[in-house]
Amino acid sequence: MDYYGIHVALATPFSRSGAAVDHRRLKALVNDQIKNGIHGLVTCGSTGEFPALTSEERRAVSATICKAARGRVPVTVGVGAMSTAEAVDLARHAKKVGADAVMLVGPYYEEPNEAELRDYVEAVVGDGGLPVLLYNNPAGTGYSLSTAFIASLARIPGIVAIKDTTHQAARIEELRHLCGNRIQLLSGQDTLQFVGLVAGARSAIWGAPNAVPRACAELFERIAVRGDVEGGRALWDRLYPVNRFLEAEGYVAAVKGGANIRGLKLGDPRLPIKPLTAAAEARLAKLMARLDKAM
Repeated sequence: MDYYGIHVALATPFSRSGAAVDHRRLKALVNDQIKNGIHGLVTCGSTGEFPALTSEERRAVSATICKAARGRVPVTVGVGAMSTAEAVDLARHAKKVGADAVMLVGPYYEEPNEAELRDYVEAVVGDGGLPVLLYNNPAGTGYSLSTAFIASLARIPGIVAIKDTTHQAARIEELRHLCGNRIQLLSGQDTLQFVGLVAGARSAIWGAPNAVPRACAELFERIAVRGDVEGGRALWDRLYPVNRFLEAEGYVAAVKGGANIRGLKLGDPRLPIKPLTAAAEARLAKLMARLDKAM
């Protein structure tokens, strides 16, 4: 699995009541992202509200996305779970439905120690049958993987990449020096995407493309492909406020709000998370309009 470009952490559309996944709109979202230049799809991640989905819903969402992608772009399936058995089972299912890789975040609520985490990772690598992208997300799990521990996991055959979602930009360089070329480094923090691309990241996993896909793809094109850092910074000046809004206003609600503004109608987050207020959505609409002008 060679990660390249912008991979969108797909939102999960729900019915009006939130009782069921809206697979028709999920397919439309997949086509929308590919049409707007996004290089890969990530399902059942944090933006996809995976903790609010049942295991059966996670399998169904992954199957729908793999089928809708039709091999046009790679698909990575989030398989992080509270138990090793469930994570392995989700990874096996991802392979069955045609995914290209799996993304593995650590168990949350009860913090495992490093030995337990290593066993968890090795089980998914050994029994899941797909390349593994590690996902360090301390905001979601309550703990952060040390760079030294990530470097040790990078030696496990089958671990191909790390998505590091922290506000510590220096970790990118630290991981680069500790891991060498053993794994690919992906930028995961929205407001650090410019820094990550300028630092040499060849890929990023990002929830913002649900709302502003064309701008995210264009940022990668300017910096990583054309080497136009000045042009990338000019675009980032308008894209950064959108990302800052997403992080500050409740990420899932804000991402879905942005997609709704674009007309995709992904519905509301699943309760207890509530949608953006009308005032907040109006502020986001203005930021997106300014970004459109910059494009």
